[in-house]
Amino acid sequence: MKNSKELLTNIILLTGSIILFLIITEIAVRNFYPLTLHDVVYDTEKHYYRYEPNTPVTYRSTQLFVNEYKLNYHHNSKGFSDTEHTYENKHNKTRIVAVGDSFTEGSATEQNKSFVRQLEHIFNQNKEKHEIINLGIGGTGPDNYYLTYLNEGRLYKPDILLLGLFVGNDITHKPILFDIINDTITPKRPEREKSLF
Repeated sequence: MKNSKELLTNIILLTGSIILFLIITEIAVRNFYPLTLHDVVYDTEKHYYRYEPNTPVTYRSTQLFVNEYKLNYHHNSKGFSDTEHTYENKHNKTRIVAVGDSFTEGSATEQNKSFVRQLEHIFNQNKEKHEIINLGIGGTGPDNYYLTYLNEGRLYKPDILLLGLFVGNDITHKPILFDIINDTITPKRPEREKSLF
């Protein structure tokens, strides 16, 4: 009888200690390694996701006890991680509009070191000048790429459309922003107006 009471007391103390340890660890992790939110918003008028326009954002690695990167970004007036571009091609450059997810956007790298900026740099080493407009939004899929091009990308009158597809999830991605019924795009309002990716 005495042994079973001691065993029960020890189990309760051990369980309580583990729960207390997990609570303290959770609080410490949330305070010292906060999750970075990227202010992705749903444009209810145009039915696509973009970032909050004109906002500075700090991207941080989310791995525990690893300070892999900390990058400061600025979203332009249209809500993309790029510099400002005019719709009019004032310098008569070959225009490329890039749509895609975080790989196209270049998250987890400095804005000027994304593959889109590197590609622009390579293209501009010859005499012909190019301008790449980066409309990538992390955490989105082909449905948002299409609507981003339809609502924003085509306004730049691009010569080339660069579509960044990630085989890992874009091929199996199911459209969530619209249905195509009888060749007509019918926008769907997402469950939440603000989505965090």
